[in-house]
Amino acid sequence: MARPPAAEPRAPQSGVEMAFDALLGGVIDRIFTGHQASREVPGFHTHTGEQVLVGLEGEGTLEIQRQAGTAQERRASFRFAEGDVAVLGTDKPHRWITPTGELVVLAINLGPREAAPRKLEPLAQDYEVVAASLLGGGIPEVYPGLVKGDAEFTRLVEQYQAESRVRRPGVRIRVGALALEILVHLARRCVATDPQRVLDERRAATIERLAPRHYVERARVIMHANYRTNLPLEALAEQVGLSVTHLHRLFVAELGQPPMQYMRQYRLRRAAEALAGTERPVAQIARDVGFASAERFAKAFRQYFQQSPRMYRATALKEGRALL
Repeated sequence: MARPPAAEPRAPQSGVEMAFDALLGGVIDRIFTGHQASREVPGFHTHTGEQVLVGLEGEGTLEIQRQAGTAQERRASFRFAEGDVAVLGTDKPHRWITPTGELVVLAINLGPREAAPRKLEPLAQDYEVVAASLLGGGIPEVYPGLVKGDAEFTRLVEQYQAESRVRRPGVRIRVGALALEILVHLARRCVATDPQRVLDERRAATIERLAPRHYVERARVIMHANYRTNLPLEALAEQVGLSVTHLHRLFVAELGQPPMQYMRQYRLRRAAEALAGTERPVAQIARDVGFASAERFAKAFRQYFQQSPRMYRATALKEGRALL
C-alpha cells in the first residue's frame, strides 16, 4: 500500500463543512508516520479522545498501560503490523516502538459525539453505535489482521490518500465522508469477529458512557456530594472528564440551565428541607449549604422561593410539609 502524503493545514470551514463535522461529532482524521530507533525507547503518551489506528505498512510494537490488574497485566504489549487494528480509549497511556524500521499508521481520532446538532440526533445515535462497536469498552484493544487483504478497506484508504493529495473543492466533506466510511467498515468487521451477545453487552455499556446524560448525571452526583463546599467549575469539569465549555453546553442542553445555576438551586432546595424539617438557625443552615453569609443566603432564597427563609419555615410548619 502506497505511503500517504504529509498532512496539510486545514482551510477555513464553510457552513456546510462545519455542519458535516458536527454530524460526525467532531471527528479528526489524520494519517501519520512514526519512526522509532531501538535505542530510543519513547515515553508513554495519551490522547484526549478515543483513537482508532490501522497498520498500513511496516511493523512495530504497541505498548498499552491499563489502570487495573497486576503490574504485568497493567502493561500490555502487542505486535502491530499491516492490517492490524487498534482501538485506544480516552487518556489511555501508550507508546510505539519500531526497532526494525518504519511503521505507517492510519489514525482516526474520535471527537465528542455530544456536539452533534439536535436535528441530526438520529444520525448521531447511529454514529454512537459505530463508535461503540469499535471501542467495545477497550477489550480487545488490538484486532490482529482485521483488514489484512481487505480489498474494500484498501480502496477506501487509497481514495482517502488521493483526496488528501489533491486539494479540490469539497475536499473536507469528501475526506470526512471517507473517514466515516472507514469507521463504519471497521466497526462491521469488529462485529463479525465477536460473539453477538458479548458485543451487544459492550455496545450498550459504551453507548451509555458516550451519551450526554451520562456526563450530566456524573456531574450531578459530584455536585450533590460537594454542595457544602465551593467546588470550582474547572474542578468539576476535570472530574467529569470534559472541558468547562463542553460541560456547560451539556447542562444547558439536558437540564436547561448551566452547572453553577443548578448547584445554587440544589443548595437552596437542601436549605428548604432543613428549614422545614429542623429547628436549626437560619444562619447555620446557610453555612451548612455553602453560603458565605446569611445575608447572601436570604437574598438567593427569596429570589428562588419568592419568600424569605423564615416565612418559608413558618408556612411549612403550619402546613406540616416542605414546600419544594
